[in-house]
Amino acid sequence: MKWKGKFRSKKGVVLFTYLDKKEELKEFLQELDETTWKYWYRFGRGPDEAYQNILLTGDDILFTIGKLDEKIVSLAYLDKINREERTCRFGIVVHPAYRNFGIGTAHTQFVVKIGRLEGLEKIYLSVDTENESAFGMYTKLGWKIVSFFEDNPSRCEMVLDLSQREFLEEYTKFTIDSLKKWRPQDISYFLGHLERFQKGALFLTEHVPFTAK
Repeated sequence: MKWKGKFRSKKGVVLFTYLDKKEELKEFLQELDETTWKYWYRFGRGPDEAYQNILLTGDDILFTIGKLDEKIVSLAYLDKINREERTCRFGIVVHPAYRNFGIGTAHTQFVVKIGRLEGLEKIYLSVDTENESAFGMYTKLGWKIVSFFEDNPSRCEMVLDLSQREFLEEYTKFTIDSLKKWRPQDISYFLGHLERFQKGALFLTEHVPFTAK
């Protein structure tokens, strides 16, 4: 299935959806700062290289974007999807002007839900522990360190195990805690749909067939 979702941030309502046209990312990549390219280099060390490599990606990677007023403010993806082993890798980058508003956390939660609904059991990622905001977010969301890179001791490999029974309980608790700043009516809406959340449907508003292998 293919899902959409939304998140109310202090900047406004961010809509999460699948990326339809990779060409949409060109402007977003051009606006990323030097600090971003220091830590995020899955597709290249700069906007032009990253853009060209993204255009060449196949259907083993699923791109999702966050849009606010039609502007792309975040990019997240499930990479190297292996249906047989039920594993993949995860990555996310948020526009510099839209950080520290909960958008990265909400987008990550959105993509994790997609992974779980698609039957994936383990989501891997690598992160630099010096990137405190990213490392802290992953840790809060349940990722665990499995190893460190020999050539870069500050960079580690982490895994989120979706097959663990306690995952849903922990994830639900974190989501409720993250909603404390929401308006009362929003919290009531969340609690009223907790059963739907436990089935992986919270924030996922629409769906169409998902064809990536």
